[in-house]
Formats: sequence, structure tokens, C-alpha cells
Amino acid sequence: MMAKETYTLVKAADKSREQFGDAKSAAEAFSKANAAEKPTVVKTTPGKGAEFVAGTSEIKGATGKDFSKYVGHTDKAFRDAWNMAEVHREKGAQALEAAGRENQATQVDMNKLEKSEIGKTYRGPIMAVTAEFIVQRHTDEKSGNQVDIAHDKVNVFNYSDKSESIGKEHQIAYPHSKSGFARELQPSELQKAPAPQHEAGKTASIERTR
Repeated sequence: MMAKETYTLVKAADKSREQFGDAKSAAEAFSKANAAEKPTVVKTTPGKGAEFVAGTSEIKGATGKDFSKYVGHTDKAFRDAWNMAEVHREKGAQALEAAGRENQATQVDMNKLEKSEIGKTYRGPIMAVTAEFIVQRHTDEKSGNQVDIAHDKVNVFNYSDKSESIGKEHQIAYPHSKSGFARELQPSELQKAPAPQHEAGKTASIERTR
């Protein structure tokens, strides 16, 4: 009886090795492996020797090193199984994300929402979105109390009405009218709280008199 081909998954980060007797199991393990572990897969076929079928490439970005997995074209069975595993993994991640959003929405008491007001700026995460409202959890600068603000959806401009926007920190401002302008806050903006509005206006007045 002819010996069967085997697949070996090697993680360069910790030098661990796993062996599999079929392409499907090996591809699923490669899909689950973190790219930062720098995984590679080698197929060994009796009489033919070893063949590289999948690996990890290093990407140099603005924030440092990153890693990306890739699969070669020499082993169709492995590649097809990997593509299917990636689809299932993505669906699983989306399901977890959706469950997280639903759980977050249950934290909102829709009977205790406060309406947005002209002249105010609200900062905080988007908690839920309904057909009529964008619900945002805002922390009052003076009291430190958290309140859930109901923004009329039709009056808020520049809000990316996508499921992934829920949970992200946003600023929604009403400078002069009932029209609100939204923008997602960047990580650097979350490190420090915004200056109180009266202080910001005071600073602007000093600058104008210089």
C-alpha cells in the first residue's frame, strides 16, 4: 500500500509543529493560526519529497511590522479547503460582532433617552441605531454623568450608517441648528478629553485680541 501524503504546519514564532493527514485539516489549522505566529505549511509526498504550499509574508507599515498569510497555487485541494475555511471564519467573526452589537443595544433604556440640543457637542460611542434615531452614550463634562442621547437620524449628516459603526466613538455636533454633523473619533483624540466649550471660546477670544 502506498504511503499517504502529509501536511506539516510550522509556526516560526514558537517553533511548534503539527502534522495532518489531509489537506482539509491542514488548511483549517492554517486559517486559524495567527499571522503573527508566522505559520507555514509543507506537504510531503512519498517519492516526491517536500513541497511548500502556504506561508506568511512580512509587511512594513506606518505602525511597524505586520504579517499576512498566503497560499500557493501548487496544491488545489489545500487552496480550496483554505478558501472555504476563511469564509467560515469570516462568517463566525461577523456573527460574534453582531451578537456584541445586540448585547450593547440591550444596555440602552429606550424610555430614558434625552434629545439632542442645538449648540451642543456630544462625544461617545454609538450604542444603537433604529429607523428614527442614532443613540449615543455621552459623558457630561461637568458632572461626569453618562446619558444616552437620541439624535434624529434624518438630521445627522456624515454618519456612516453601517453595522460596524456601532460601538465606535463619535462626535456629533449641533453648532447653529438642529442639523448635526457626525464624525468618527480617531484613537489619538480619545486619549484626552475635549476642552469645555466655555474654555474653548475663551481661548479663541484671547487669540483674536493678540
